[in-house]
Amino acid sequence: MPFFSLKCETNALNTLIVSVVLLSLSSYPLPSSGMGGEARLGMEGTWQQNNERCVPPPQNKSYSYKMTVELSDNILRVHITSNNGHGERQNAFTYEIGGKELVYIGSDGDEFHARVHWDGDALVFDIVEHEGVRLIRSRDTWTLIDSGKSLQRVRESPDERSRAIYVLERI
Repeated sequence: MPFFSLKCETNALNTLIVSVVLLSLSSYPLPSSGMGGEARLGMEGTWQQNNERCVPPPQNKSYSYKMTVELSDNILRVHITSNNGHGERQNAFTYEIGGKELVYIGSDGDEFHARVHWDGDALVFDIVEHEGVRLIRSRDTWTLIDSGKSLQRVRESPDERSRAIYVLERI
């Protein structure tokens, strides 16, 4: 009979251990959509803007925009190559997701302050442009669409007076 008693105690101990593990796991946040972490990993790669799917479409029909995205833990690296028909321009940015803001000077000489964070499966950029004494706020939200084949960037001002949608396709 002692063997049976030991087996019961072992089963009770196993049940207790499993309960504690399950309870501790329940404190971790779950992804907000079915894609979970796959969406975050899916943003990595090289993307080419499809001007026909942008709203509003670029006025310059020869405009091209390509970006390469690398994600490593909380570090986001973005390399952009654009061409407005008057020459190619390249920019590289390194963001700390959920960390300190990135400060950089734009091509027009204005200073930009950007913070990046995850909102579920969306990558959100809160941007403040310092144009002289004026502050211009905008939000850029990246999400995967078309089953991960396209990346949609929605740029809008907080007062919702301006909104643009850019669609980039994986190349």
